[in-house]
Amino acid sequence: MSQSQQSTAGAEGNENEFQVSSESDESETEAEQQTNEQAETPNPNPTPSSAEGDGSQALKKRKRTSKVWKHFKENSKKEVHCKYCKRCYKTVNSGTTSHLLRHLKSCGKYKRFIGNTSGLIPINESGDGAVEAASPLWMNGKWDPMKDRELLANVIVGHELPFLFAEYSLFHKYMKYNNPLHQKVSRTTITKECIKVVESEKDKLKKVFQNVDRISLTSDCWTSNRTVGYMCLTAHYIDEDWNLQKRIITFKDLSPPHSGEVISDAILEAIRKWGIEDKIGTITLDNASSNDKAAGLLRLSFEARDRLHFLGYFFHIRCCAHILNLVVQDGINKIEKYLSAVREGVKYLKKSEGRLVKFGEIATQLGISTKRALCIDVKTRWNSTYHMLDVAIHYKKAFKGYALRDSNFEWLPEDVQWDQAEKVCILSKLARDILCIPISTVASESAFSAGGRILDDYRSSLKEDVVESLVCGGDWIRANMRAELQTLQHAANVEEDLNVQIPMSQLNIN
Repeated sequence: MSQSQQSTAGAEGNENEFQVSSESDESETEAEQQTNEQAETPNPNPTPSSAEGDGSQALKKRKRTSKVWKHFKENSKKEVHCKYCKRCYKTVNSGTTSHLLRHLKSCGKYKRFIGNTSGLIPINESGDGAVEAASPLWMNGKWDPMKDRELLANVIVGHELPFLFAEYSLFHKYMKYNNPLHQKVSRTTITKECIKVVESEKDKLKKVFQNVDRISLTSDCWTSNRTVGYMCLTAHYIDEDWNLQKRIITFKDLSPPHSGEVISDAILEAIRKWGIEDKIGTITLDNASSNDKAAGLLRLSFEARDRLHFLGYFFHIRCCAHILNLVVQDGINKIEKYLSAVREGVKYLKKSEGRLVKFGEIATQLGISTKRALCIDVKTRWNSTYHMLDVAIHYKKAFKGYALRDSNFEWLPEDVQWDQAEKVCILSKLARDILCIPISTVASESAFSAGGRILDDYRSSLKEDVVESLVCGGDWIRANMRAELQTLQHAANVEEDLNVQIPMSQLNIN
């Protein structure tokens, strides 16, 4: 028989009616091998052969090339069932398997089985409904639940979310939609994972410090709303690419009183833990008598170990921002009588929700945008005075309109008071620009935040060591994200000759 006749005979054999066997997968494999042997020496007029044993007659089976058959088992002449969920489907005479593929794509037990073994089987549906070995259904390779848990811990630490976030039902529903293999993680488990992530980031930072020649420190102390005292210690250094970097290395609770001895001991302990005793060049502290004493004790400690750099001339740098604050506050005190009317007027309006609503209606009638909220200043923070005056000046006409409608409003500023308020705003803007200098403790104070963003009621209730891990770890993770974005920007500018600008909102990751 010629080769062309053999091919024709083989094609005719493949066009025979498809019949499902009742045997197991092993029997199916043997039958397929037998069919292949018959295809090599075909009969021009193929006839069914008689089966021995139970006396039943079996039709010659068409060779199966679809990968989908590996996931289904025959249980009757016209039915197959999924090996994972046991759902039954009827076979089709034409031999099409598109309906089986559709089931496999939506079978939850199959997805879980694949996630725990060797990854998804790469199968794809062609245009004619057949199933071929091609691209994967979802992704190649094995899904790693531990990596999923690690990334979730990075999200919680980096974005300062509560540990309970991992148990949020809507979050779990969202993750399940994107990845059916995702499993809910308990609060206890994710807490341990977050600590593990922070420890990993800490080890990386220690290796970075080993290649740094000099480190400058800034520190500040603060008391939480639960009367727990904290000290934040921030390290500033130049990396190997000559970029100025800063990392929070300690966020430690301090036992009262916050004396110079307590502060110096806490700083020395942190320096020893990080192994950077030989690298400290300067330290910047707030202007307070306790900090002056702490700086003196630290200087003596470094001198005794012969680790004082620059002959100690620049060891203690006083916080320029706090010095500037004293200057600005002294100037504000000179015009306090002009500012009191604005301050008391804002207090009067904010004491009643009805007054604020009425004030907003008047502003809208006068064509003034109401997106900015009235605020009261804090005397110890001159920049809050600037914000109070800046917003009040924005609503200057609204104040006059409200005074005409409320006879109890006695704090309408006079024209001379408005003029002085505008001058204070100009002075405050100049002072704000000077605050850009790095010789201040602002970097350490930002860990506490003027509005209590980090140490809110929830985080203030946590254990002190957990608070330190979250604050430090979040700072490190966000710094890494900023560095990655800047690296991508540099690569695009250099390699692709593109001028890619990353928005500051992306670099200042919250």
